[in-house]
Order: sequence, then C-alpha cells, then structure tokens
Amino acid sequence: MFAKYYSKELANFPWCEKDGLYEQASLLKSQLLWMCKLGLLPINAQARANGIPSSDPVLGWGAKNGLVYQKAYVEFFAPKDQLEALIESAKEHPTVSISALSSQTDTIVPKTMDFATAATWGVFPNHEILQPWVLDPVSFKAWSDEAFGIWRSLAIHYGLGSTSSKTINRVADTYYLVSMLDNDYAQGDIFKVIAESIRN
Repeated sequence: MFAKYYSKELANFPWCEKDGLYEQASLLKSQLLWMCKLGLLPINAQARANGIPSSDPVLGWGAKNGLVYQKAYVEFFAPKDQLEALIESAKEHPTVSISALSSQTDTIVPKTMDFATAATWGVFPNHEILQPWVLDPVSFKAWSDEAFGIWRSLAIHYGLGSTSSKTINRVADTYYLVSMLDNDYAQGDIFKVIAESIRN
C-alpha cells in the first residue's frame, strides 16, 4: 500500500488528509520508495528548503516576493530493531532529531525533540516571520494515537481473524511511529542518516 501510494497507483492514503499524492512527497518519491523497500513505512515527508521563492509552484506559499524555509522531515512506521539502529546512526549527526512512540507506551524515545521547533517558516516583505508548522511532543503524542488507530481500523476492514487482519495488528502492536527532523535546512541530508543506519 505504501509503495503503491508513492508510485501514484493509489489515489487515497489512510494517513494523509489530502486526496492524491501530495506534492511534497512527490519531490521525494525515489527516497520514499527506497524506504518502503527497507521495511520503513513513510506517511509524511517534506524536503528541505533554504530561501525558496514564495512563488515556487511546489514549495512556495504566502505573500508575494517572500522566501520560504523548511527543514527536511520524514515520519514513518519502523520495527524496533531498525529504530534502534537509526538512533545509533543519528548520534553522529547532531542536527538530526528523532522522536518515536509505540502503541504500547506513552513514553517518547529517544527524547531528542523535547521542545517545540519550527519545521517551516517564511519571510515576507512588511510581515513578521510566519511559522505555519511547528513540531512539538504534545501534538506528536496525540497524533500517534490517531495514527495507530488507523491500523486498527484497517484490521477491522479486512475482517477480524483474517491473515491480513493479524498482520496489520502485529504491525500496530510492534512498530514505532518515528518523527525525524534535520535541523540543517541548508545542507542536511536526512536520508543519508537512514542509509547509514542500514549499513551499520
């Protein structure tokens, strides 16, 4: 399902409010499909941007003649062993923040994103700096409940006791929802960190 969505074979996706392939993910199509092959299941992503014109057809927003900035971000489901490898890899990249939650606990690990942080902001003539998207631990906890609830709903859809239902529930019980942010919006490479976790 995940690979089909990012390949534009599916018009709708349970974890995405918008219809169709959202443009931010379209920019990162090859990387997100690569993650799917690794067994990591991405549900949201944005590319980094360093002073992109607000008129840009994909990354642009807000008033005319502005500049848009955003940190690379990817949110995905991952099994515990891959999460642990990713946390180790991220220790070599101090600009990368990771938060993860399972459906079995309300404790965020590894607590590298303790405070709210801007993920997207814009600078516009005669305006204050605008921050339309801020990541924070409280919102992440609330969203994780909903995100894992979607797995449960899918399991019911396939029929309780069915092979598909059991597989879906196993994912919901054992996988973590991972939020990964690279604060280096100028030169960071968030997918390099993931690749290093696999090699290690």
